Parts: sequence; structure tokens; C-alpha cells
Amino acid sequence: MLLVLCAAVVGCGYPRVTGRVVFPDDSHLDRGTVVFENAHNTATGDIQPDGSYSMTCKEKEGVPYGTYRLSIRDEDETRSRVHSRYLLPHSSGLTLDVKGSMTYMMIVEKPDQ
Repeated sequence: MLLVLCAAVVGCGYPRVTGRVVFPDDSHLDRGTVVFENAHNTATGDIQPDGSYSMTCKEKEGVPYGTYRLSIRDEDETRSRVHSRYLLPHSSGLTLDVKGSMTYMMIVEKPDQ
């Protein structure tokens, strides 16, 4: 019985979702937060100085299966470093269907000058 319980606990994690936030010119966003949202869950991942992120949901590594709308929380309150449409999930135009562990390159545009 202990073996069955251990197997059940090990298999309960969410699929791991990692990636990078990049601009079309191959430069990257170096801070902020990636947000995945749907009707049931919100997952977040802090953007690292190299543009990479790793998602967590409900204090667990990974993201539950499902389709998500994506957005970015920009930490620069004086001037956004991404186009304003990426700041809200309903306007970003970015969606992702999480079917298993994956790496997702999020390509975003810089703000209009």
C-alpha cells in the first residue's frame, strides 16, 4: 500500500512550462512576470535577467493542463518596456494550450516610440 501511495504522490505534479520572453530583434525582456490565465487557474513566472521564466501555479512548479491567455506584468511603472497590448490577457493575442511539459518562446513587441 505504501508503494501505491508514493507512486500517486510523485505523479501529481503539473507539466513544467519554461521559456524566454524575446523581441523580434532577438533582444529579450530582462524583468517582469509572465502570467497564464484561464477560468480555473492563474500561473506566474518571474522573468530573469536573461529573459527566461519558469511557471508556477498554486505554489507548485508547472501549469495545470488547459488553454491559457498570456500577458506580462511589467515592473517598470514609469514606462512599459513592452507594447501595452501585452499587459492584459484579453488584448495580448497570445494563447497557449498546455498539454504537457514544454518550452514556450514568447515573442512580444516593444512599445511604440
